[in-house]
Amino acid sequence: MDLLAIADQRLGLVSGGQKQRAFVAQALVQQPDLLILDEANIDIPAGRFFAILGENGAGKTSFVKALIGQNVQTVGQLSRQVKRIGFVPQFRDITRDYPLQISELVSDAISSADHYF
Repeated sequence: MDLLAIADQRLGLVSGGQKQRAFVAQALVQQPDLLILDEANIDIPAGRFFAILGENGAGKTSFVKALIGQNVQTVGQLSRQVKRIGFVPQFRDITRDYPLQISELVSDAISSADHYF
């Protein structure tokens, strides 16, 4: 089923599987004088892990922040049908003496995050 077709329906009218999906449709996110996302579209099944890859400045972090509500899109529609989404933020300065292994950081983020699916 096309999730865009059901985006405006009340949750009681869609199946359980559809309720458990997060998706973004035709969202635009802007900063002054800079278009960051232009019609990003994604459908993420519940319980799935995914990665967003791209060049520096391509809008990966802006996209995820829009999805979790830290950046509000300025035009279009963002629909999220889950309450919590896991997000491990980008760190710029992690040195060899950082007190956690990457696996510990991800595990901690998954188990205690305010946002996960």
